[in-house]
Amino acid sequence: MLEVENLGVAIKRHSRSSAGEAVVQGSSHHGARRRIRMRQEHDCAGIMGLLPPGFVVIDGRILLAGENVLTTSPKRLRALRGNAMSMIFQEPMTALNPLYTVGDQIAEVLRVHRGLGRADASEQAVAFPKAVQIPAADQRVHARGLTYIFISHDLGVIQQFCDEIAVMYLGKIVEQAPVSILFTEPRHPYTWPLIAAAAPPGPLRDALKKRYLVKGGPPSPVDPPPGCRFAQRCPFAVERCRQILPQLGAINIDHSVACHLAGKIEVPDFAAL
Repeated sequence: MLEVENLGVAIKRHSRSSAGEAVVQGSSHHGARRRIRMRQEHDCAGIMGLLPPGFVVIDGRILLAGENVLTTSPKRLRALRGNAMSMIFQEPMTALNPLYTVGDQIAEVLRVHRGLGRADASEQAVAFPKAVQIPAADQRVHARGLTYIFISHDLGVIQQFCDEIAVMYLGKIVEQAPVSILFTEPRHPYTWPLIAAAAPPGPLRDALKKRYLVKGGPPSPVDPPPGCRFAQRCPFAVERCRQILPQLGAINIDHSVACHLAGKIEVPDFAAL
């Protein structure tokens, strides 16, 4: 039995002594083991203890089977949410966590609140979407729905977060490969000093940084040179590099590089790092 009596939700003011303008006032609902449609999302968020920052419950009481939800502990509230009470958000695209599959998030509720094992919870996570006739339920609950681009000059950081790396110089991709390949078999001369800079401290890193130090500054992106953007700073550049812009081309199924000299110059042994 859920009882909501004179619920009031307000936006906090900067002053600690006043709550501010009410966004929900005098909201009351009563229901016994059934679905209740609230007038505003703030009603539901207040009941669930999920109000966004800056909002506060200023009045009323919320009883769930006689238990005062407003005064219960955070631990107890977590036990109630997803078990004794649930909320369907207006925008599921922002309610679900894109870092986890839909199946993982459904199964977590079943494991925490229903005590199911991992295999049984995973099976139920597929059964629920099938029950409401969601097409390709098996594939959907296990699919990951997020791809993100992490931009940084620090390859050491990127190595920890990404599956694939695209190295850019003056707005052009000069090399692209999975992390494991790029860090052990880099083919573009601009990639080498970046990897050397990200290597663990020690004599080997110092030697690589000194050997592959990039001198000078990049050309103007407004008026770039006709050939390779990196040619004027590359110690291996030949006349063709300065006149013809190399295109990104595959050197194997997972590895692409934009360099006229790829495969023709000695590649440093970065696998030893």
